[in-house]
Amino acid sequence: MITTHINPPHIQEHYLRCLNQVFGDWGDAEKYFWYFGRKTAFPNPDVMILKNGEQVLAGSGVSYRQIRFPNGGEAVIGIMSGSWTLPEARGQGCFARIIEESIQLTAQKGGALLIAFVTEDNASFRQLAKAGSALFPSTYIFSTPGTPRPKHTAALYTAEKNLRLASEIREKLQRRYSDHIHFVYPSPEDLSDNFFHRAAPTEILRDETGSVAVIETKPDTYLLQLFAAENYETCIANVLNRVFDDGRKFFMFSTRREVTDVCQRLGLGIKKGYVTVLMADESKLRNAKNILANWAGSNSAALAQPGSEWFLGEWDVQSGDRT
Repeated sequence: MITTHINPPHIQEHYLRCLNQVFGDWGDAEKYFWYFGRKTAFPNPDVMILKNGEQVLAGSGVSYRQIRFPNGGEAVIGIMSGSWTLPEARGQGCFARIIEESIQLTAQKGGALLIAFVTEDNASFRQLAKAGSALFPSTYIFSTPGTPRPKHTAALYTAEKNLRLASEIREKLQRRYSDHIHFVYPSPEDLSDNFFHRAAPTEILRDETGSVAVIETKPDTYLLQLFAAENYETCIANVLNRVFDDGRKFFMFSTRREVTDVCQRLGLGIKKGYVTVLMADESKLRNAKNILANWAGSNSAALAQPGSEWFLGEWDVQSGDRT
């Protein structure tokens, strides 16, 4: 019989070993702490493993964040992350069980929604869609051997990581986010903690237009974790020029169509994905969005249907929001 174990003691080493076995090179103890151990302004993350007797089969984590809707209402959400099933345990319904447990954990932490970030070709996406998730398009954006060096040029300089800059970024983002669902960082300290001080080194870049970009350095790649700019194309092009200068690859994530359009014009590669959304507590969502209609409850598809009173709206999520 498959059993679920929530936050079992002394699980980190085994969990990490399984993650790296399944994904090849998921990360180290520092990355594990970033996802599942650090303290934030939100509820503490949860980690689960599934076992059959003493045999470990699968595991997953749920981290918690706060989102704001265009009407100003806010809600806690759970984010599925670091999910794995060992090869010998596949076909036993482990991921379906993980989804159910993650919904319950999110509801217990006061969350309204459970979300996940998946590519269209990922097996987890198919399982989440089968579970009745609402599907919101996203894109995974990356440089390719055919990506040209942008013609845009602007002087870039490294900015100091401090709370004054974090406060400035929050103000810039609020103007951008006004009509989209977005993640909330209650204070400049919270934004700084999430974007400036990550598991891998970060650098804050500014240009002459006033744009700000946060890049995280991986062994051969710059990840654009966040950018705040009036002109998306100029900002991304300037970061790309830094990528070319340093001989690295480029990666970013977005849920905004206009950002994807800009990146396609710049010759970047695009992979389709989704933000999948499942209802965890309809009363929490009802209160946040002032909804009067009844909730059918059969699946969460209405959350992505513009004609429904339960429609969430368009999302604006950046790479670094997802952790």
